[in-house]
Amino acid sequence: MRHILTLAIIILAFGCNSKKENSKQTDSLPIDSLTVENRTLYFDSITLSEFEATHYDGIKNIDSLSIDTTKIIVKHDTILILPKIGKKVIFANDTIVGENMVTYKYLKTIKLCNLVEIEATYWEWSRIFLISLNTGKQAEFWDFPNFSPNKKYIISTPGDLESGEMPNGFQLYKIENNELKLVFEKEIENWMPCEIKWKSDSTFYIKRAKHDKKGIRKYDYLKTKIIE
Repeated sequence: MRHILTLAIIILAFGCNSKKENSKQTDSLPIDSLTVENRTLYFDSITLSEFEATHYDGIKNIDSLSIDTTKIIVKHDTILILPKIGKKVIFANDTIVGENMVTYKYLKTIKLCNLVEIEATYWEWSRIFLISLNTGKQAEFWDFPNFSPNKKYIISTPGDLESGEMPNGFQLYKIENNELKLVFEKEIENWMPCEIKWKSDSTFYIKRAKHDKKGIRKYDYLKTKIIE
C-alpha cells in the first residue's frame, strides 16, 4: 500500500510539472511571424506600458551638422550634392502636374557617415534619400530612417494599410564601413506597423494596426529581434 501511495504521488507531481512546463512553452510562443527571403521574423506580444516606457527616438536623436554650402547647393528647384569622390548628385524638381511630379527638400546633414538627408514628395507618395558626402552613393528609404541606439542598423517602416500608394512594411539597412547596405525589405498585406521604437541594439517594439471583421482598426504591441 505504501508503495502504491508513493507511486501515485510521483505520478501526480510529474503531471503537475508537465503542465507547468507546457504552460511556460505556450506563453513563450510568438503570436505572429513574417518570412523575409531566407529568414523568419518572430513577433512576441508586449503591453502598451512596455511600449510607452521606451523613450529612445532613432529618428530625432541623431547628431547633425550645419549645411556645407560648398558641397550642398540648394536652389529653388534643384539640389546639387558634390561628394569628395564620385559623380555629382542632382535632385531636380518636376512641377508638371501628373504622376511624375516631384519636389525635393534638403532636411539635414547627418554627422554619422556624413550623410545628406533629402525628402522627395511625389504625386501621392514620398521617399527619403540618404546620400554619402564621401562617395555620392545613395540609399532610398520608404520613410524616415530610424537609427538603432548603437547606430549599426536603420529601420524604415511606412504604414499604408488602406490606400496602397506607399509601401506597407519594413526596410532594414546595416551600416558597415561607413556605407549603407540593404539587409532586407518586406511588404505586409494584413497589418500595418504604425510606430517603431528601438528597445536595444537588436530588438525593436512595434505598434501594430489591424482591421477587425467590421473594418474597425485595432491596435496591439509586438517585439522582435534583428535577424540578418
